[in-house]
Amino acid sequence: MLHIHLAQSWFRRIQKSSKWLKYFFGLPYLPPDEIEIAFSNLIAIAPPDLLYFSDCFFIIHIT
Repeated sequence: MLHIHLAQSWFRRIQKSSKWLKYFFGLPYLPPDEIEIAFSNLIAIAPPDLLYFSDCFFIIHIT
């Protein structure tokens, strides 16, 4: 029974992260003047396990 709950938990976590990543990789399709606001909004709702990814992206590509 424990394996079923663990699998469900992982599945939900992956779904949440994949939705955020779809939004993240959609940023280049926004008008240039909206990207900074959209990026800030995405960081605000980022899953904790993806904050390192977004921080690295910001440091390497934006600053």
